[in-house]
Amino acid sequence: MPIYGMKTPRATFVAICTGMPHSFGVEAVADKGAYRVSAYYSFLPDWAKESADRVYEDIVIEYRFLTGEDADYSGMTFYLGYMRGIM
Repeated sequence: MPIYGMKTPRATFVAICTGMPHSFGVEAVADKGAYRVSAYYSFLPDWAKESADRVYEDIVIEYRFLTGEDADYSGMTFYLGYMRGIM
């Protein structure tokens, strides 16, 4: 399950890619004390008709914001385990 998450002073979130997971990637950048994380999708152009990297379903990323005691990296892990039926 392609995922990423981030904890900041203002919010904590976990993002779960549920659409087009095989073309999904994450980019994290730290520049002068500022951090940025973003999702991206890789596709080949339409002329590459026989490619497995063509759009095969809707692009979907579900964002879940965590609050209170769950607003940390342990909370992200717990939430993902809950989503997968492990916890």
